[in-house]
Amino acid sequence: MRPRPSLFILFRRDGDFVNRASLLEQIDKRCSLPASRVALVGLGGAEYCYRVAERSPGTWVFWAYASNTARLQQSFQEMADHLKMPGRQNEQADVFNLVHDWLRSESHGPWLLVLDNADDPGILSPPQDGRGATQKKGESSTLQKNLCRYLPECRHRSLLVTSRTNRAAVELVEKSDIIPIESMDQQLAYDLLQNKLGGEGDSNNTEIGELGSTLDYMPLALAQAATYIRRRAPRYSVKQYLEDCRTDESKRTFLLIHDVSQLRRAFQMSFEHVRNTYRSTADLLSLMSFFDQQGIPADLLQNREETADELVEASAEDPAEDTTEGGGLNVTSVSDDFEDDILVLKDYSFISETTENTFEMHRLVPLAMLEWLGSQGQLNHWREQYICRLYAEFPENPQYEDWGECRALYPHSDESLKDWAQLLCDAEWYGNDQGQAGEAEEIRKSILGEENSDPIESICALAAAKWLHGRYIESEKLYLQGLEGREKELGERHPHTRSIMNDLASTYGNQDRWKEAEQLQLHVLDARKKELSERHPDTLLCINNLATTYGKQG
Repeated sequence: MRPRPSLFILFRRDGDFVNRASLLEQIDKRCSLPASRVALVGLGGAEYCYRVAERSPGTWVFWAYASNTARLQQSFQEMADHLKMPGRQNEQADVFNLVHDWLRSESHGPWLLVLDNADDPGILSPPQDGRGATQKKGESSTLQKNLCRYLPECRHRSLLVTSRTNRAAVELVEKSDIIPIESMDQQLAYDLLQNKLGGEGDSNNTEIGELGSTLDYMPLALAQAATYIRRRAPRYSVKQYLEDCRTDESKRTFLLIHDVSQLRRAFQMSFEHVRNTYRSTADLLSLMSFFDQQGIPADLLQNREETADELVEASAEDPAEDTTEGGGLNVTSVSDDFEDDILVLKDYSFISETTENTFEMHRLVPLAMLEWLGSQGQLNHWREQYICRLYAEFPENPQYEDWGECRALYPHSDESLKDWAQLLCDAEWYGNDQGQAGEAEEIRKSILGEENSDPIESICALAAAKWLHGRYIESEKLYLQGLEGREKELGERHPHTRSIMNDLASTYGNQDRWKEAEQLQLHVLDARKKELSERHPDTLLCINNLATTYGKQG
């Protein structure tokens, strides 16, 4: 029997949602057109999905996380499971193609697909760096392709993209179909604060209006401020909160960039109150901030005071221990303390709980949290906890029956691998600098393998780690250092030298320095044609990279 159209969105509706009629009308008008593609630049989208499901019960509504390729693949796999697509459990199945073919078929009826957090242009368009030349072990070749080709052009579809940047949004929709999400107006902010403050909002309407203005009418900042006030009432008021915002200069040092400064101010005040009142809750948020912001499994967050050694030993002693018949979390085994911590974090709007016993965080919360941890010297402690928990939980030599668990953990392991690579490279760099050549050599072997003792490879490995973290200027400096060393050692035309040029061109592209990227790519392409052939995969990749660079320059 074919599944009936349904709503596939893994988090609950906001009961305190304040109706922004004009925005919802704009979305509805554009998405109601055949084969529509619309983007929201800012925050939003969930309420519209629920309204579509209520108004059009014959329409499928899907929600996919597009913050990175691993998270996107997981969302498509969950869609395939939800729809019981034939072949989805085949080890060689291309889940992106399966979903694409299902969506393209008009017999399944109209559908709305939301691509949430599509902030990285790199997964929305073809890769333009040399790292795609060699497929990583265990990595699906599907992930090397661009997202656009899996979104079928058909009259019965509606596509809604949410993104923080216009740059990413225009990879999927026309510029004219981008709807900017503006801050709330004064009345909407007032209504939201009244809802969140409850009985504490009746005292002084003028102060509530002023609080909205102080926080730039940002919904998350308003929600956190209201919770902070409500939890400290009656000995704390809106008036006192406003005074703290204006006079406490130590709290202002937490602010990083202008467009989220008020959110960070509200976050810091809320977090410091949580830390002083509920220490275990603050520890939980510290740990969660290292995970991918979506789909955080509850069972990875328990027993937060265990050391790294204890976590690894527990995994070795009983790696297959399960809490439920299906391998999920047994809710009855969760400690009362953990449940209390979760309630506090939800109350402050730091996190929200999905329907699958997982959690997600607002995209700006971990940014603010990690900055605070760095300022307190606690960053490495919680990074260690995060990496060790994933190590303890990830199935060893996973088989087919482990795929579900691996799918849930992989987006988080992807982030931890970046941290681990950075840590190893930094440690090796420090060891060499301090004259501890023996220890540095052992670290180098763990990064590059037993047979490799090339210091230039170490430089390039560190450059790649910086690149993974988006630290492109630091990556560029290291690649330039490695390129200079390779040119002296092997010459300008050696394949290893060309490889570094290609990676350096990628860092230029990430900084929108397309002319410099073009010059290097032309140099590499000319060499590839002469050394290999015009139809060699490496040559074709160079041509693809160069075409992308030309496209970016218009």
